Amino acid sequence: MNKPLTIAFVILLIVAGLGFGQERQIPYVDIASAQKTIDTLKAENQKLADDNAKLLKEISDLEAQNNQAQQQINKIDPILASVISKGKELFNVNSTIVDEGMKQKAGEAIRKNNELKTRLEQKRKELQDQIAANQKKIDSNRTAVFINESKISKNNDTIVLLEASIAKTKNQQEIVEKYIANVNEFLTKTEQDIGK
Repeated sequence: MNKPLTIAFVILLIVAGLGFGQERQIPYVDIASAQKTIDTLKAENQKLADDNAKLLKEISDLEAQNNQAQQQINKIDPILASVISKGKELFNVNSTIVDEGMKQKAGEAIRKNNELKTRLEQKRKELQDQIAANQKKIDSNRTAVFINESKISKNNDTIVLLEASIAKTKNQQEIVEKYIANVNEFLTKTEQDIGK
């Protein structure tokens, strides 16, 4: 190898090594690969954000259903308490009735009262079951939203790092290109001086 070329190469390595040895927290990257990763992460973030929007809408809808169900339960409770109270009164009155015709009418009223009580209790239980099932889905959706937000945050951190790495790599490339241009100029001048 030519002595001036070797000296120039060694100088290039030393200077480049000094320049590249700084800022080790931000790595150098293949720009095309890093940009592809950024694009992939941005697409994933958009999908996660879309998923979160759907999950949050479902949470809102389920909470509205739960509010309506609770309002219905709040209406049923006093009615049910009244039906139970009336049933006890009818039973007590029926036990004192001697007339068969009246006893039949009271018995029919007790049967209807018990049917109404059963229907109200069933409706109340259905509403409570609906609220419980909705709450379970709400909790599951909130967990999914939290996980998606965590992924988005992590992806954003990675994107920031990759963008900084791309900028650092571009800066490195500019420096290396200047060094190469200087070495080439030096070599050309040296070759011209030797050739004289």
